[in-house]
Parts: sequence; C-alpha cells; structure tokens
Amino acid sequence: MFSVEEYKIALQQPLSETQIQMLSLNYAAPDMAITGIQMARGMGWGNFGAANMHYGKLGRLIAKRIGKQIEPASDGEVYPLNVLAEFVGGAGHLEWWLWENLAVALEELELVDFGSNIFPEDVSREESLLEGTTYTVTVNVFERNPIARKICIEHHGSSCSICQFNFGEAYSNMEGFIHVHHLRLLSEIREEYIIDPIKDLRPVCPNCHAVIHSKRPAYSIEEVRAMLKRGSL
Repeated sequence: MFSVEEYKIALQQPLSETQIQMLSLNYAAPDMAITGIQMARGMGWGNFGAANMHYGKLGRLIAKRIGKQIEPASDGEVYPLNVLAEFVGGAGHLEWWLWENLAVALEELELVDFGSNIFPEDVSREESLLEGTTYTVTVNVFERNPIARKICIEHHGSSCSICQFNFGEAYSNMEGFIHVHHLRLLSEIREEYIIDPIKDLRPVCPNCHAVIHSKRPAYSIEEVRAMLKRGSL
C-alpha cells in the first residue's frame, strides 16, 4: 500500500495500546495473516464486527497521518483496512495479510518482536475424517486440528525432530508436550484440503519452531537441523 518510510512517519506518532496490540496480533499470526474472528478473540472482543471497526479506524488514521486519501475499491466502497492489510479469501473466511512494508516499519521502529509467532496450538478446530488404516484430517486455512496433532505425535513421538529435545525427560509432568509443525504452510493453501498427519506434520520444540519461522518464507526442518549441527543457532 505505502512505502516503509511512509508507514514509519505514521507509526512514529503516538498510538494507543489497543492499536499496537492489533498490529502485533496481525504481525505475529502465521505468515502475518489473520481473520477478523481471530483478531476479535485475541483482543477479547465479542465478534469480528468490533475487529473490523477498530482496525478500520486505525487504517484511516494511518492514511491521514501519511497525508493520503484511501482509494475506493472496485465496487465503489472504501475499505480503510486496505491501508494495513490485503484482503484474501471470500465470504465467511476473509483474511487480512499485513502489508510487507508495514511489517518492516513495525520491526524497524521496534513496535513488534521480530520472529514472534502464534503457534499452531493456539488456534484449533475439531473435525476429522478417518479412513481405514490411512489417517486423513480435513483442516481449514489457519485452523489446526487436535486430532491431526495427536496422530502425528503417536507416530513420530514427542521428541523434537530437529534437536531431539524431549520435555518429558527434562521436566516432570511435561510428558508429551511438543509443538507440531506443518511442512506445508496452511497460509499457502487458502482452501480446505486433506492432510496426512504422518507425512505433513512433524513434532518440533518451541525453540526450533521459532527458528523455523524466524524468516519468510520459513526455514525447512533440514535447514534448521543443519544450522544446529554448525552451532550457528
């Protein structure tokens, strides 16, 4: 939408705690994409309408500080949210993809923690499809299925696939705790699909998971494993 410097001009002026928190939630979401429902939940609001309203007001404020008018959309409507993010998806599951230049401005002004991430365990949805001896689970974009997680850990174990750290061995009462990483980012799919928990998921510890998502696109498990062997983590 705007340049990094333009966003920085707007962000250097005071923002409310609520406004910073909204930007932080969008930034910290996987691939910096979040739905209105997820934003509302993260902010403690009752519905996505409140998220649309508050984020829209912030978009209008940012545009005003930059000194630019918000261009109407193709249907003639004006969407202040476009100042902050690109709309992706359709009715019922519209996602806000934070503009890259805005993300860079937030990082350079240290308004967000670079590399922060909402991990798969933070958002889940219960719905599964099991067919004979082949386990498949229907998963929607950004919605991680707890059944898929369970199958993954039962097959691969609860030790990190990269560094082999095991919470149960290191801490009492932590047996089975581990993050589960999607080898194929759900944000790249943008549609419902059938996932194989054994082929598509891997258990990773929070440290290695943070390293995987410390850049965009994310590192592969093999890349992080090689970094660990070199002692460069």
